[in-house]
Amino acid sequence: MIIVAFLLPLSLYFLALSWVNRQSRPVVVAGTWDFVGLLFAGSGFLLVGGPAVLSSFNERWRKVWLLGESGSLPDNLDGYRELWMLLAAAYFLVIVVGSGAMLMHRRRLTCIYNVEPIDVESGLEDACKRLGASPIRTGDLFVFGFANDPTISPMPQPQPGEPHAILEVESSGSMKHVSLRWEPHDSPLRATLESDLCERLERTAAPVHDASVWCNLVGTTLLLVSLFVLVVLVARQYFLR
Repeated sequence: MIIVAFLLPLSLYFLALSWVNRQSRPVVVAGTWDFVGLLFAGSGFLLVGGPAVLSSFNERWRKVWLLGESGSLPDNLDGYRELWMLLAAAYFLVIVVGSGAMLMHRRRLTCIYNVEPIDVESGLEDACKRLGASPIRTGDLFVFGFANDPTISPMPQPQPGEPHAILEVESSGSMKHVSLRWEPHDSPLRATLESDLCERLERTAAPVHDASVWCNLVGTTLLLVSLFVLVVLVARQYFLR
């Protein structure tokens, strides 16, 4: 039972990634929604796997989680009802608080799937020129709102009239994926720059790559395994009546 609960959401997540990477254009996803997808992928383990680990110290509970033998439990839950309820409450409190903290943290991210990293970089540079922004660039780091004149000071100086913001571009050439990390997350420059970038990406063809094929293969395999295990468990319960 725990195997099905763990594999089924994960398989659906990989199949969704496969669909995203088959699109003819790049797909832009807010960092919060991207984390919701990851949360769904791990929901089987978070909702079932965690409690199963906590209760695995008891032999009868192990049979419930692994084989679905609920009849092996006595009515009083082995006399540990209060303990299990306390552990479960503490566990789910940690999950809720941790997920909320991650959602807050992911607000600074914008994820772009199915795109060539060079297209995002050139799009950002063109958007900066059209908007009149003059960031200082160091590798994958764009620093907005500062000017660097080495004849005056070796440190970047505030540039009046331009919002201060830092953009870090993280890319994966093999997965054709780019993440834009903003600081602060609510910079007005972010909305303007990303809007211009999205308009450009809508006219950009997606690259040919194998990420969709691999995600589809993994997702389909996990789905078939979870369905096979589910059929075995149902058949086992039926024939052992």
